[in-house]
Amino acid sequence: MSAVLEFPNLDAASAAVMEQTAPQRAALAVLSIKDATLARFTATEADLRALAEKYRAVAFDVQTPKGLADAKKARNELREFGRYVVQRVEKSVKDEVNDLKRVVSAEAERLIAIVKPAEDAIDAQIVAREYQIAEERAERERQEAQRRAVHEAGIAQIRAYVKMAAGQPSERIAAGIAVLQRMEFAEADWQEYAEPAAIARDATIEALNQLHEQAIVRESEALRLEQLEAENAALRTQRAALDASIAQDRMRAAFNRAWARVGSMQTLATRDAYISLDPAGESVPIEQCDAYIAALDALQPNTPQGDQPCSEHGREVMEPEACESATGRGTTGAPALATLPHYGSPVGGPMGAGQPAAAGPTLGDRIDRAVYDIVRGAPESNPDVVAAMVPTLKLGTVAERLGFNLTRAFVETTLGIAPAATEKSWALWRESDWPRIKNALIAHIKGAC
Repeated sequence: MSAVLEFPNLDAASAAVMEQTAPQRAALAVLSIKDATLARFTATEADLRALAEKYRAVAFDVQTPKGLADAKKARNELREFGRYVVQRVEKSVKDEVNDLKRVVSAEAERLIAIVKPAEDAIDAQIVAREYQIAEERAERERQEAQRRAVHEAGIAQIRAYVKMAAGQPSERIAAGIAVLQRMEFAEADWQEYAEPAAIARDATIEALNQLHEQAIVRESEALRLEQLEAENAALRTQRAALDASIAQDRMRAAFNRAWARVGSMQTLATRDAYISLDPAGESVPIEQCDAYIAALDALQPNTPQGDQPCSEHGREVMEPEACESATGRGTTGAPALATLPHYGSPVGGPMGAGQPAAAGPTLGDRIDRAVYDIVRGAPESNPDVVAAMVPTLKLGTVAERLGFNLTRAFVETTLGIAPAATEKSWALWRESDWPRIKNALIAHIKGAC
């Protein structure tokens, strides 16, 4: 047994001491301090009663000197041997009691010091044991709380699989379902949590099965959309190639149409020199190509649709497949860039230095230069093209040219030519749109006739 649990044995001597002091403790219990104190007051009670009885029915004639003297004598006796006696006893008792408190405290401390060491030793053993019991109880509670927390966390983790599986691929969700299906919850390991854990597992599996079905549907749809996007991408690639081809053909057709209307009558070899500079139209989208063609048309003289050029050269340009003449097709190489009309000598005529200078670029020269700048991929360097491309044409200007007003809704909806830009409340078209507006208006009028 440990020292903490060992208590001192009471020997026979100690028992004898306790037996001897028992009557004394009983006597002290019978005669209390209160009784002893009141006994001193009680001892005066008989004398006080006798004195009070002596003067109970006495009446003094205080009107006479002798009677007044007797009254004073009687009062003095009642005070000295009556009230003053009690007050003196009271004061004496109080003084003794006050002093007794000091004496009692000192005596109590002396007596307590006799038994205090033994009490402290036993109390220390009791306190140590109670602390040990409290520590053991706290440890048991801590272990119990930890056990519960582990099981509750395990169940919470099982339920959390549903949230974790949201948006995951069906393959991962199926793997999670397989893991849960293999879980077993032995009562020896899970105690009272075995059944709640099994319930949580089954509910989680059911929820994951629903998510798995949804994931399969989602992935099937994603695969379908991916295949559709691949097909669309292939179609876009084919369309881009076709658009590039169309753009190139339109540019070449615009070149031929512009060249056919030029009065400078350049050779087919010169035309081929221009075309050889064309980067196959790879960077010119159809919309931009259409705008360039319209810009060229804006520079050209108004030729009714279906008219043919007046020269044999123009016919050759419009119908290149019929041109096998010695004027250009099949010739060896194209002329140098410096021999083109707009790249000629700025100080000399067509024959070279010393010849009269040209009066200025003709309309044909300007169209030549515009076509050249377009096919070489730098239309922004040509002021004629830029002017035709910038949206500055207002409905007021169109009305001045036509002699009557057109509304925006009519031009945009009926004629099918949308404005290129808006400035405040004004709709703006490009100058290159003007031929299109005229042609569309003529077609609309003819259709209405």
